Amino acid sequence: VSQDTNGQDHIELTPGQKLRVYQEGTALTPAAEMHTHTVQKGETLYGIGKLYGIEVEELKKLNGLSSDSLSIGQELKIPKTSGNLTDPQAEAQKSKPESPTEKKSEYPHKLRLVASGTQSLFVYVVQNEILLYQLSKEMGLDYEACKRLNPELNAQVALKPNQLVYLPTFTHQVLLKGETAYSIFQKYYPNSQRNDEMEYLLRLQGLEANQIPEKFPLLLIQRHSIQDVPTAEREGQEEDEKEQIKPQPSESNSKKGLYPGINIEDKTASYKKFIVGDLKEIKNIILHRTDSSTASSTFSTYNDRLKKGSHIGAQYLIGQDGIIYLITPADKKLYHVVGEKNRSFNNNNSIGIENVGLHHSLSKAKDNSYEEMVKVRKEIKNLSLSPNLKSRLLNLSDKLLYNVLSSNGWNIYLDISGEQKRANWLLVKHLHADFSIDEDNVVAHESIDSKTIGEGENIKEFLNTMKDYENMLKSLKNVILNVPSHKTRQDVQSILEISKLIDKDKSKQHSKLSDSEEKRLANFFNNFYSHKKNLENLLKSLK
Repeated sequence: VSQDTNGQDHIELTPGQKLRVYQEGTALTPAAEMHTHTVQKGETLYGIGKLYGIEVEELKKLNGLSSDSLSIGQELKIPKTSGNLTDPQAEAQKSKPESPTEKKSEYPHKLRLVASGTQSLFVYVVQNEILLYQLSKEMGLDYEACKRLNPELNAQVALKPNQLVYLPTFTHQVLLKGETAYSIFQKYYPNSQRNDEMEYLLRLQGLEANQIPEKFPLLLIQRHSIQDVPTAEREGQEEDEKEQIKPQPSESNSKKGLYPGINIEDKTASYKKFIVGDLKEIKNIILHRTDSSTASSTFSTYNDRLKKGSHIGAQYLIGQDGIIYLITPADKKLYHVVGEKNRSFNNNNSIGIENVGLHHSLSKAKDNSYEEMVKVRKEIKNLSLSPNLKSRLLNLSDKLLYNVLSSNGWNIYLDISGEQKRANWLLVKHLHADFSIDEDNVVAHESIDSKTIGEGENIKEFLNTMKDYENMLKSLKNVILNVPSHKTRQDVQSILEISKLIDKDKSKQHSKLSDSEEKRLANFFNNFYSHKKNLENLLKSLK
């Protein structure tokens, strides 16, 4: 250090020397202006930047990165600006009990409080693989708000452990004297008994239930639409919502019901005259059959209906080859049910899926005598029906079976093709996620209207059994974890290979299937019930 003639200090610098430059308004201590973020499994530069409210390019420049790739354990320098004065990783450590004797929260979810630009938000730390829709449902969140807050997440791909998910968050300004954590929580979550959640959220904010400072901006998780919040609380909160939740481009290319990764042909331009309005709420999926042999013949029927000014159709049509056709956007109303038995399933709240297929005409019995019904039962045994439907019919008494079949004109729908099974499975999974439809609200048409036997029951039974199959695969994997030697068995290896293909098929937009894999999946769905029986027998033998 030297001084000039005016007494000003001059500091000599050497090439390569590092200087700290302090931002105006920050404390002049190293700890106040910079901290380190250690990269965790599944984290990306985009997510880390989002976590701290920093642009990706700024992060790369600050850390001398030439690409977006990161490695687990890598340390990144994070500047502490006025917008992100909290270190999320350090705060997560602080929130842990200090000693084994300290009472631990029973709250089942792991959250962090992070800064995003000028705001604070709650972030969910994924514990086990889960879809965004399942997470939203489990926590009672607005699924659409979660999607908008996390535009980089693919709703059809399971979230991985340690992945971070922004939660809809709002601020309650503590203004009234005597307000307590309990009274505030009851205002927003009147039916909740989760004191453990309240204590957890308070602890993340460095508070205790009986010690909330006046005028403190208390952060809460948004579980209801903004209109459900008392009017007096809305002022300013709507602006917070606009800032936090910015509309993102639709995953379905702005046409509700088109999904990447599954084969859907857009026919909406041809059949827009079917539409009679919007579906204001979507609660159900109703499964139909067309009583036609091909998709082309079904389109001819649709065209005839349009000429007559009819609005009868369905939002989706699935051909024998498994190609899915979007007839109208999924959130548009048309007529596909009468709803004479159960008004909770109607055209105002239901999406219809039609599957191409002709009914089968049984040989009519002269009467319900034993001799006549033996011939009918033999014919039913040889039909391609879903197992439970076939069993249910064969277990009816001769008199009742005769009455059921005669009232249906001796007609019955056979099982759908393997390609249709696969298409229904993928499509319904997407609709479940997109519209938060409960699995119990996927129903066969004949269960709500007077229709031909098997119209939707074959499809419904397959969807239920496919869910059972996926749960059985999980059981198999758990068995292998306990007894690793089972994995060397050829029958186990074969089923595990099928399991990998099923998982790959669910995220097909990321992993293209080879021709051999397509053939193997086709065989699986064509012989689905045999594969399911094989897995059942295998689990019994291993246990």
